[in-house]
Amino acid sequence: MVPESISLLNLAKKIRLKLPENVQTKYSTIDIRRILALLLKKAGKEELSESSYKLNSKESEFAEDLFYKAYPSLKPAKLTDGVIDNYRETGMVLPSFDYHGKRIYYDNQMWYNDKEILPREKIAWAEKQFALLVFDLAPSASILVDIGDQVKKTGPKKLAALFYEEAFEKADTEKKGKILIKLTGVYKALHMPLRTLKLYQDMPRELVVELSCIPFMAAVGNAYCDLNNYVEAKAIADFALSLGNGKQGADLTALYRRIRTGNGTGK
Repeated sequence: MVPESISLLNLAKKIRLKLPENVQTKYSTIDIRRILALLLKKAGKEELSESSYKLNSKESEFAEDLFYKAYPSLKPAKLTDGVIDNYRETGMVLPSFDYHGKRIYYDNQMWYNDKEILPREKIAWAEKQFALLVFDLAPSASILVDIGDQVKKTGPKKLAALFYEEAFEKADTEKKGKILIKLTGVYKALHMPLRTLKLYQDMPRELVVELSCIPFMAAVGNAYCDLNNYVEAKAIADFALSLGNGKQGADLTALYRRIRTGNGTGK
């Protein structure tokens, strides 16, 4: 689903995200925008290439179609028929999409290209492609969370993180807190403390204060412990303690024990 209006630069970004990784390294978003502008001028639609112009849905579809006609080998993947219907009927999502005449799908802890196991270097690309294809349907934050929950159980967990990340961006403030706990839980399972810290550090301070719940702050503290930064972990733990009016609970108790053990102060 295409937004009601979009700049040519944002359309270029959208197209680039769907390109194979080896192509993404060759072409920047600016490069794609420049190509789109040239194609539009050749098609007699020069006004659509102006930086300040916002393309409506038909215009953006027209520009995107021009790009893939000029570069047919870069035509993006498509969701396999039935993926979303199956989700609506059963609540289950089986990640799969069609790409250049082959089916890419996830089964039994492995990604496959038809019958062949997908090479390790292509796995991240496959997960991103599938996520973007679902995101294009503009599902609600609650649906994204539901899909993330299901993918988290059946794998792959990195794909679950992509759905939680998108859900966090789309959710209202009231729902963001619960999504944070799910997202940081996946990061912990994947041994990715830097992602938890980046999430925390990139959030506006007012949102941090509004969303700061003990489980989320404990996850941030544990991420600092994973990096042997017990000073910051202690500061986070103390802040979380203040949120609970001095009541530690299981999450904070475990975090404080880890801090004391890690920095050599004992249990």
